[in-house]
Amino acid sequence: MFRGRDKMKFSSKKIRKIGENGFYSVAYLLSFVIGMLVLRDESANWKVNLLSNDRMMGFWESITDQDTLRGRLEPPTGWVRPFYLGVSGFWLGCAVSHFAIDTRRSDFMEFVVHHLSTLLLLLVSYVLGYVRFGLVILPLHDCTDILLYGAKTVHYMGISGVDTAIFFAFTVCFLVTRLILYPRLVYGIFLEPFLILAENPTYNFWARYWPVYIAEYVVVLSALFILQVLHCYWFGLVLKILEGELSGRRKVSEEGDARSDDEDD
Repeated sequence: MFRGRDKMKFSSKKIRKIGENGFYSVAYLLSFVIGMLVLRDESANWKVNLLSNDRMMGFWESITDQDTLRGRLEPPTGWVRPFYLGVSGFWLGCAVSHFAIDTRRSDFMEFVVHHLSTLLLLLVSYVLGYVRFGLVILPLHDCTDILLYGAKTVHYMGISGVDTAIFFAFTVCFLVTRLILYPRLVYGIFLEPFLILAENPTYNFWARYWPVYIAEYVVVLSALFILQVLHCYWFGLVLKILEGELSGRRKVSEEGDARSDDEDD
């Protein structure tokens, strides 16, 4: 009568991994849902289409030169402030947990760089008034992490097949959001300000304050490019797992995670 239940018993190590990955899956789900709601409300007066070749004017609208030292986006309003504070607290907690609590992974240093770059972007975008960047970037990242940690949770629970299906969904989502849409967004931040400056006289004041803008530009783009390099690195790990799955040499269910833990169960 209890044989089936006995088979479902987990070691303390596996219980820890289930709890850890389940927590992150739920946390990223909440962050994604709340982030999309905040983005919907805040983007009522500005629009950014990552699937279009048009200029991403929504990132720069409402920048004025009236009664200010230099042009500045409108300060955070509505739910942006509590959302940003909540997300920043979560990522700060992730950074601390990564060192002190979480299972040590083979890409430990890559995770450290990722967390520090994310915290830098959150801080800079909030302090300097570029929260529109963050409101678009955060959901792009959260949706893939939901699937990644969901697949890991199911894997450690021993539900074979389901974890493989979720992993394939994660792979497609990662490709679309982090290797197609995210680079399009980075391109918009990297080059389009100069094109807008050349085409629209309304933004000529940018040239007057160029030393300040260039400093901000370098900091923001450095963090964005670091994240993109990590995206390419991690996608390479994903492709290795898929290659093993297709060749039959190993199964996703046996591997468990593209960003593998050092400890195997």
